Amino acid sequence: MAVRVLRVMCDYSAHGLWTARGAVHPADLALPAALVARLAGWQAGYERLIDTGATAGWDSHAAEGLQIAIAVKQALPGWQVIYFDDDRRDMAAAFGWPATGDWRGFFEYEIDAAVVASGQPPVWVEPSK
Repeated sequence: MAVRVLRVMCDYSAHGLWTARGAVHPADLALPAALVARLAGWQAGYERLIDTGATAGWDSHAAEGLQIAIAVKQALPGWQVIYFDDDRRDMAAAFGWPATGDWRGFFEYEIDAAVVASGQPPVWVEPSK
């Protein structure tokens, strides 16, 4: 059986969940109603940050996204859940790191058992240049 992959990532006018085929509505998955509501609030917060041009608030938004991604993994244990961490993406851009290849793993990472247990992003080792 093929691995089902679900990406947790905000985008404008989306629901925050994606498969290889594109956006997925949370109601199409077996997610608890409270988690669906949490996703909707997180997505709305993203759109507020974008709409207002906010420079502050991204770190707390990303931290909430990680906790949501962990909750999604717990609700869908048979899925591979990937989290797109906007705060780490901005950090990578500030460092001048490319957003491709091995570098992408800094801000887009799997929610595995270690991340679920720690509640923290994985430790990342910079690729050789």
